[in-house]
Amino acid sequence: MHILNTILEKRRKKAEEKEAPLFTIKDQYPYTEDYEEVKQDFCLYCGKIFKFSPLKISKNDWIKVSGIILVIVFILSIQVPIFALTEGGTIEYSSPSGQQLFTEILPEIEGYNLEYRDRDYNYEQLVNQDLAVWYYYNPVNRSDKQKILFHVGLEIAQTWSSMHSLYYCLHEQPIIDYGQPKVKTFEYKDVRLMENPPILGKYFAFEYEENGQLEAAIWWYENPIFSINSTSRQKIARITIIAYPNNEEELPIIENQLLGYAKEIANYWEPIKLWSPVALLLSQNVDILVVIIIGILFMTITFYLFAKRKEQKRLLRIYNKLSETNKQTFKIIGKTERSTTPTLNNIFINLKKGAKISINTDTLLQELSNLEKTGLIKRTISSKDDNPIVVWKTQI
Repeated sequence: MHILNTILEKRRKKAEEKEAPLFTIKDQYPYTEDYEEVKQDFCLYCGKIFKFSPLKISKNDWIKVSGIILVIVFILSIQVPIFALTEGGTIEYSSPSGQQLFTEILPEIEGYNLEYRDRDYNYEQLVNQDLAVWYYYNPVNRSDKQKILFHVGLEIAQTWSSMHSLYYCLHEQPIIDYGQPKVKTFEYKDVRLMENPPILGKYFAFEYEENGQLEAAIWWYENPIFSINSTSRQKIARITIIAYPNNEEELPIIENQLLGYAKEIANYWEPIKLWSPVALLLSQNVDILVVIIIGILFMTITFYLFAKRKEQKRLLRIYNKLSETNKQTFKIIGKTERSTTPTLNNIFINLKKGAKISINTDTLLQELSNLEKTGLIKRTISSKDDNPIVVWKTQI
């Protein structure tokens, strides 16, 4: 009977020892003075954090934050205008912040009345354009010889195939089809309308072979973002200015006048598109920029993989130099990490069960601290029931 009682007593003590928590504390979350005796900033039983350490920002963190700020500043420095097509041949134009800047397609020019002419729906369908509208500037004083009547057209399309060049239609295509052009060309050349951003236009002066009508035109292209039916898309826009000289001698004068009006209209379309020097440089070297970005991305990934592999080899060498006890502790941490939350208490329980290592609180904390200094494990923050807790994780 005495032997039986002894066996039962031993089993009872073993069961109590197995079920007992790691540390003797009054409460699982001890917000009492008893907690001060532990002298830790987290609960030794569940890992819950009671006192956060002062925030320390490392050099690498400062570099990352600075990089993000530079990227944000860079993006904000490149303003993208948004145009919205509306009824009646007008355009609403707004900045990225939503501020409306103007509502008319074309500017008021001193000494002229700007009048809406028409919208060519048939031409839109024929060449698959979103918009083809025409205006004309009528001189207020018709007796002023310095003011000429000129027409301005705006065409908007999704693709370049819908933009039929005036020179191509009247000169090149007829040669292909009929062996000769429809017009006599006086001049066809590039003209610069703006320096920043760089905008080049085409000047074309010609005479129709059929009726002898003289015509001079300047056109150029824009790539704004249009909001059509509440959908924002980048479109191709062409602005064309046309005048009709009375004779060939007037062509140089007409050219200068049209060029001046073209510059004024181009500037009107660019109220917030005056690019910064960085944006201007990028616009002129887009292909090079793409190659550079791809190269930087490739080098970054390669460097990261190389550094990761090198660090893993270093940690493996350190592991091989550990004592058998430390190796067992490291393995138990990994096992705990895979099976449950690797808090101090769970690591202790697994050490006691699996490795059968007899260890006290201070010794375990010191051992974890030493392993953390080698880089083999890392003390980090996890979450349990929406509460931050301290856990340890292996790095290999």
